[in-house]
Amino acid sequence: MSQPSESQSNTGALSGLPSWAVALPLWAGARWLWIAPVSIGEVRYYCGSTGLRRLSHARARAIEQLPLATPYSIVVLDQRSATPQPSWWQLLASGLDSGGVLFVCGDQTNGLPARIRTAAPELHPTEWHLIERSQDSDWRLRPATGAALKLFDTALQPPLSLGARLDQFRRRWAQGGRLACLPVWRDSKAQ
Repeated sequence: MSQPSESQSNTGALSGLPSWAVALPLWAGARWLWIAPVSIGEVRYYCGSTGLRRLSHARARAIEQLPLATPYSIVVLDQRSATPQPSWWQLLASGLDSGGVLFVCGDQTNGLPARIRTAAPELHPTEWHLIERSQDSDWRLRPATGAALKLFDTALQPPLSLGARLDQFRRRWAQGGRLACLPVWRDSKAQ
């Protein structure tokens, strides 16, 4: 699956994040954390909250050095540049509010949901989702099923012209501009 371009968002509080960040419901979290491991020895992270006008960002040498003492309601792990290590899942679970959601975005890795459940039993992965551009070029998050695509393309955003219909066919068969994303919920009873 081809990944979206690295263009950065320059709109308001999301400045510095990838353009596809607008597809994730960061606005719904009282506090959120965006984690982007760049390489061994470098992790970029961004912190935000509702009502926050500016995004704070920093770097750490390892994921263990992230500010996880006070839990976040939403955590995003942008795993496009690094493969998550088994030890990360328990650490990320501890930094996630009870009932909070972790979005693991990057390549759709076979067996990842089972590995997460094994490493951190309080985390509950759902089905894979896709972040992609809609016919009006806005980023959206949707379940990675044919039924969800059909629902979006026929009922929610029906083609209003021949060009729009052709764009729908192109999006269905072309893999470019898509990013897999796995929502993972933290059990509300686990604290």
